[in-house]
Amino acid sequence: MRISRIISYSLLLIGMTSREALASEYQAIAVGTEQLIRIYDPAVRSTKSFIGIQSGLPTACGKTDNSEWEVFFCGRGKEPVIVFSEKALNNIGKNYGLEPVAATIAHEYAHSRLYSLQGMTGDVIGSYVVDELQADCVTGVYLRRATPIQLSNSQVDKVEKYLEKLGDYMPIERDWHGTPQMRGMSFKHGYEAGNLDSCLASKSMNWNVLIDKATREVQKAPETVDRLIKWGEDFLKNKN
Repeated sequence: MRISRIISYSLLLIGMTSREALASEYQAIAVGTEQLIRIYDPAVRSTKSFIGIQSGLPTACGKTDNSEWEVFFCGRGKEPVIVFSEKALNNIGKNYGLEPVAATIAHEYAHSRLYSLQGMTGDVIGSYVVDELQADCVTGVYLRRATPIQLSNSQVDKVEKYLEKLGDYMPIERDWHGTPQMRGMSFKHGYEAGNLDSCLASKSMNWNVLIDKATREVQKAPETVDRLIKWGEDFLKNKN
């Protein structure tokens, strides 16, 4: 089924018509996807978005410049903000298609969810790659669970290939988003699993919880080794 049907459904839910609310098909996709995600996920409803924005809007992360890749989540300031500039909408829509537009806004809302759960892991480990790959994973969950219509295999593949095109091999950069394979696989994993736990994106399973569990296991390491040694000694005694 065409992704435009998803947008028609979402606009019906929020009481809008495309003529009243939207200036372009790409903006319709972004706004419709946004509304569906906000309905699905209460954790992101406090996030304010500016879709199709021009240059000069002040945010806590700087003024918008309406460049062709100006899409970002900003957690600084009093409230989280998502910016998706007009030129970025047109650039992504014209060059990659409607599904990547939907995936792009979903990716930014994924950042909002992850930020509300654990903050930015890049501030702890010195690289944003974990934040980016987890956002790709949550993007998959959103496109699987937040929309009322299941995407076709070709639509899912289109998003996967789009994210792969955005990957690179620059791990020394702080803003590294992951290799093409990592980005595509993270999205596909989230879509196929359809579960926020599988993306480290729930209260019971997130980056902070994972680190805490790992720390506890390291602290228990001497005790674990002692148990293994004793088990080995008892095993050999009983065998002999």
